[in-house]
Amino acid sequence: MNVVYAALEDDYPGLLPSMTSALAKSKASEQVCFHIIVPMGSDAGKLCRMVSHYHQANTDRFCSHQPEILPDTEVMCPEHPFQVPDNINVVSTSGVHWSGACYCSSSQVQILHFDPGPYDAMQLISAEDPATLGRRTLDFALTCLDEILLPRIDGSPRIVYLEPDTIVQADLKALMDTKLKDGKVIAPAKACSEVQEDWFNFNSVVVNMTMDREDCVLNTGVFMMDLPKFQSYRIGQRIKELVVRHKIRTIWVKNSIKAPLILALQGHVQRVDSAWDVMRLGIDPNLDGKVLDSAFVLHWTGPRKPWTNNGLYKGRCELFWCDVLDIWYHI
Repeated sequence: MNVVYAALEDDYPGLLPSMTSALAKSKASEQVCFHIIVPMGSDAGKLCRMVSHYHQANTDRFCSHQPEILPDTEVMCPEHPFQVPDNINVVSTSGVHWSGACYCSSSQVQILHFDPGPYDAMQLISAEDPATLGRRTLDFALTCLDEILLPRIDGSPRIVYLEPDTIVQADLKALMDTKLKDGKVIAPAKACSEVQEDWFNFNSVVVNMTMDREDCVLNTGVFMMDLPKFQSYRIGQRIKELVVRHKIRTIWVKNSIKAPLILALQGHVQRVDSAWDVMRLGIDPNLDGKVLDSAFVLHWTGPRKPWTNNGLYKGRCELFWCDVLDIWYHI
């Protein structure tokens, strides 16, 4: 089972507890493989050290063997003896995409250094504020997950995507095994924080013909995606076409890279139980405890993450933090 994250360095404190919770709730933890996408050039060293230390202490959860160190190979993630570096050559419709990858202690954990440079729609990433460049790069990665991941995953070509500020409370296999109807490629939760009128220009013909003003915007915090179906319906090509049209006449009003992805996926979305993404734990201190107890995935959307001084609902993730907190602050 392939579980995917996209993370900046600021997200690392939440990443390992989220991974730990996914392993703890899985009935076959040895079959869970994590793929962590980070922007090219990111220093993922601390994350690798965390995973390596945790793996050594919890071999019952990470059940695969440490990979053999390859001789005479330049280390892409230096200073960490548990890693096996390599280069991955991903053939894409826009040419050849080179990205670095390394294993962290276990072949169940792989870090992918994502370089968006070769992609035709890269102009989506440009931003006036350099501070948002990393986040926009990761948002862009969601538009080409098929190209990034299909050459690197084993077994089922489906993935479950989680944001790093989540805690898993149910076996993700249930989400992975969602039976998709004809034409559907992605299964997000039935969560509604914004409507499509907030994101899109309904004076645009393409928007007016395919969207409803009051429909909820697709939530990309937690979802299952069938990568071959995403590819077969040419969603990536559709995104590129929408970007070109948007330059001529405004299609989306929300300054988000996810907008063309959401529009390109219209008609291909099959929403699942809202319990798969119970949000606002980083915003609202008055959420219903019964709803949180029954949630499949808790999601700390908002600024008050559980690892910050003023974080909310810290008790909800203490079970998974106790294993990793000392590692985080002492490596």
